[in-house]
Amino acid sequence: MEIYNVTQSGETNFLTAPTLKDALIGDRVLIIVSDELHTIYLWKGKESSVRKKFIGARLAQAVRGDRGLTYKVEPVDQEEEPPALLNILGTKPAESPTAGQSMDVATPGKEPVESTEAAVAITLSADLKQKLMGEVLPEGFDREGIIIGTDYYGIIKSVSTILGKTVESSDIQKTEELPDGQLFDQSYGIRLLVEKGNISVVEILKRK
Repeated sequence: MEIYNVTQSGETNFLTAPTLKDALIGDRVLIIVSDELHTIYLWKGKESSVRKKFIGARLAQAVRGDRGLTYKVEPVDQEEEPPALLNILGTKPAESPTAGQSMDVATPGKEPVESTEAAVAITLSADLKQKLMGEVLPEGFDREGIIIGTDYYGIIKSVSTILGKTVESSDIQKTEELPDGQLFDQSYGIRLLVEKGNISVVEILKRK
């Protein structure tokens, strides 16, 4: 069993601990690889940020691609651990990554190495912006923001008057900072843009 800690900057650190239970700290998002169960657990602490959760989701799928399709990815929220995971809480994790795996990690005492998956530059190109803004929204929803890679973009609306007529326009702009902590509201929904089996864009939609 191997444990990888997902950082706010999109890096992964290989973790060692006396037992798996000792690694489960509330502000962490962990990728727990169990070869015995053929399961990759994406464990999300109660105090972990939304940013780390999204990064962790992408990296967990990348690990599955390395380990093979016989592995499954299972998201787990803190204090909602399934019986199979509870049964191995007392297990001592591996002290080094499995040889031959391509997931980049940082070892204790060294500078973290940025994950290959997280290092892929995903930006909001003009073509992608045009594509997103041209998509028809589900009835009863407005677009509030989008997530591309590890970046969040807000929807900026402006109103101007041209020859006596009011014209409303929208644009997408990157937001530099997001509040830490869990964000949840039943009035929101998400829509995914999937390209070649990968999630390219996550749209945050708000009910009108």
